[in-house]
Order: sequence, then C-alpha cells, then structure tokens
Amino acid sequence: MLDSRTWSSKHRHSFLALTVAAFVFGSSFAALADESALRKEIIQCINQGLDVNNTENEDMHLTSLELKFFKDVVDKEVMKEPLKPHTEDEQKQFFKDIEDAAKKKLPEVPTEKIDKIMIELKKIAARCTQEL
Repeated sequence: MLDSRTWSSKHRHSFLALTVAAFVFGSSFAALADESALRKEIIQCINQGLDVNNTENEDMHLTSLELKFFKDVVDKEVMKEPLKPHTEDEQKQFFKDIEDAAKKKLPEVPTEKIDKIMIELKKIAARCTQEL
C-alpha cells in the first residue's frame, strides 16, 4: 500500500487530473446518452405523427415506400441538429433542408404534396418537441 508521504507531487497531480477527466468525460458520455435517447423519442413521435397524417389526409398520402424515404430524411436531419432552442432562421433552414432532401429523394411525388406534408410536419415537430 502506498503511503501518501511517498507519493511524489507529480503522482498526486496525475491522479487528480485523471479523476477530474473521468468525471468530466463520464458526465459528457451520460449527457450524450441522454441526448441520443431524447432524439430517438422525438423521431419516434414525429414518425407516429407522419403515419397518422398519411392515413388521415388523402391529399397528402404517400405510398409506404415513399413514406419510409420521407421519414428517413426527417430522421437524418433530426439526428444531426443540436438539441437546443433554435432561432426562427435556424428552424426555417432545418425544414428547408428536409424539404430539399425529400424533393431530391422523392422526385415522383408532386411538389405541392411535399409542400402540404411540410406544413403538417412543422405542426407535428412543434407538438413533439413541446411534449418531450
């Protein structure tokens, strides 16, 4: 067993640095895990809202494959956005990125239909982020 008197100053500083690093990184990993879980909950909520919207609104109906592609676009954007309050411009850009990617991935879907879905997506996303 080590006697504290025999520990050099260098060892004490190294131990202290390792202890602090373990605490900071441990907290960061826990925060990342919490953030990842929250993102997944938001995505699940949005996807459920899109499913309901797809079955209830004939003029916005997508085939199951088109809906899957649209959800993939939304999921990807949600996963890369930081979880923080966004400015109005950041929100507009977020939804524009989704709309642009959806139009690129689903060229066979009329633009008017995607525009209507985007209006509903904004409502769904607002509801989901407020609930969680």
